[in-house]
Amino acid sequence: MDIKKGLILLFGVINFTFIKAQTTIRDSLFYDGIWRNYRLFLPNGFTVNTQRPLVFNLHGYGSNALEQEIYSGFDNIADTADVIVCYPNGINNSWNAFDRIPDDVGFIDTLITLLHNEYNVNLNRIYSTGLSNGGFMSNYLACELTNRLAAIAPVAGTNSVLVQAICSPSRNIPVLYIHGTADSIVLYNGSSLYSSANDLMTLWSTFNGCSSNTDTVLLADLSLADNCRAERITWHNCTNGNQIIHYRIINGGHTWPGSSIFIGTTNQDINASGIIWNFFNQFSLTLTTEEIHTESVPIKLSQNLFSSFIDIELMSSSPSIINIYSADGRFIQSAKYSGSKIHFEDDQLNPGLYFLNIVQNNLSKTFKIVKIH
Repeated sequence: MDIKKGLILLFGVINFTFIKAQTTIRDSLFYDGIWRNYRLFLPNGFTVNTQRPLVFNLHGYGSNALEQEIYSGFDNIADTADVIVCYPNGINNSWNAFDRIPDDVGFIDTLITLLHNEYNVNLNRIYSTGLSNGGFMSNYLACELTNRLAAIAPVAGTNSVLVQAICSPSRNIPVLYIHGTADSIVLYNGSSLYSSANDLMTLWSTFNGCSSNTDTVLLADLSLADNCRAERITWHNCTNGNQIIHYRIINGGHTWPGSSIFIGTTNQDINASGIIWNFFNQFSLTLTTEEIHTESVPIKLSQNLFSSFIDIELMSSSPSIINIYSADGRFIQSAKYSGSKIHFEDDQLNPGLYFLNIVQNNLSKTFKIVKIH
């Protein structure tokens, strides 16, 4: 993958061969000059020998990864379905779903490559969902990273007026959208700042070449106490067998249907997480060689724990740069070299955790290293 804006330091290279039970890992990467952290759910019996789908689940404005993980309850679905779920944190608890400063699109793009390299996620089966601001971000990712995502399912989040006007996906993409008609935070009928739910569905159904005819089904009112109903609107004859579906929650609030945590009027007739995964599970990409972003520096690191030197062996003789960073991301030193092997002296390093970043032919790979004395 090309280095985009400054050094991309992939923090937290962790290699797992087997995890006996479901696990949530907290990790980080340094992207575009900022530390970015995320939570990663690995299902029961995880092994890197098996490729699995990856779902991004993005929090709302003012929320965070942990709250979204708990609120959506998606881990229960993912564990049964054998799916990896990534809950990233936005900068200042928000996502930039409007432009590229800060570059949240590039952050997610880089995170996809990192998770593929370290956890063997299936690049043909990557999806994005999210609530509110996370829903806006999922729509924006579908506009900007269409060649990376197989489908999206935003909840209570549409597009800014600007994104709605300039969105130009590089391919068709299936979309499922959930939104309550009584949402007082992101208005169902839109505003001067963002599109309405109907305008959003018109955008995606048009891009996917669907017919204008729709079917609307009022779903069973399984919970009389939730004071709302769910109906499903489906567009037909979409290109490449794609689907465009809207779950309209009549009298529903700014909530995640099926959540066990009630924040306003929360529909209990449907389970958003289950519906979203069942939708995602139908779709995958067929990527060309040019579209696969899996490049990594061909390198062998002889040891992660060291006392006086590090042996690094490259499979290519191209000129390379080695950068060492402290645990808090401060640059320590670098060395340029050619050849296939380097004996890196470390007399200037105090005992502790460091990150070893290697750049070769515009590719980058980072390792955790620990000086023991």
